[in-house]
Amino acid sequence: MTSTAETGSSQQTVRVAVAVPLDRTFDYNHSGLGALPRGTIVSVPFGPRQLNGIVLGPGDGAIAATTLKPVTGVAPLPPLPLLPHAVTAPEAQGLSPSGPAAS
Repeated sequence: MTSTAETGSSQQTVRVAVAVPLDRTFDYNHSGLGALPRGTIVSVPFGPRQLNGIVLGPGDGAIAATTLKPVTGVAPLPPLPLLPHAVTAPEAQGLSPSGPAAS
């Protein structure tokens, strides 16, 4: 379980894939929510909206956890099983398309 007393930023952050047409993932602060294993479905703020996303692993720690937006909710479901390459290629899972939409 992650506590707010931990000093490492990556220990308080998670990398989340949200269903938006961008070829990247986003880090969020999860202090106070306990462990969020890979595959956990979470709610996160994204601009003016709240979106659901999937935790892909720990954040990279490049940005201090205290400056990141917080995870605002955790779905009461077991984590989804993710393929090993999902962390490096979320677009392969249909989470963020990397090209223009087919017409």
